[in-house]
Amino acid sequence: MATKKTAKAAEAKVVETVEAVETKKATRKPAVKSSVYVQFGGKEIVEKDVVAACKKAYADLATGEDLKTLEVYIKLEEGAAYYVANGVASDDYKIEL
Repeated sequence: MATKKTAKAAEAKVVETVEAVETKKATRKPAVKSSVYVQFGGKEIVEKDVVAACKKAYADLATGEDLKTLEVYIKLEEGAAYYVANGVASDDYKIEL
């Protein structure tokens, strides 16, 4: 008899834990969506577009190395963005805006 009671108690505890996790998930705040726009000299540059262009440019170089980290530096006066891929900078890592 003790085993049935123990099993039922364990099962009830699992159900309580699952319900608590589901309640916690339901009360989480949704992620905030954001966008960054830079306007300069009659142009508008969208952050996500610049990042996507840098990723594509890196892929087009066919280095054979997966992109793990990306840092982007926008130089408005040059109308260009330079990027550092996987901690490595290069003269080839430039896109025109």
